[in-house]
Amino acid sequence: MTFVLKRLDGKEDLYTLKKFKSFNEAYDFLEKTIGQSCCSDTDFEKYFYYDITEENE
Repeated sequence: MTFVLKRLDGKEDLYTLKKFKSFNEAYDFLEKTIGQSCCSDTDFEKYFYYDITEENE
């Protein structure tokens, strides 16, 4: 199985091009990369949000 990140706004960026071997690997990547820069309600529109999904092969 391969997992990918999908932006909730439907756009693509460098993160959406990455492929991960497991859900946990993708989650850890997000947590390390953008987890520290989020989560104030006042900053909601400044950051992009992602879903981790299994890639259709």
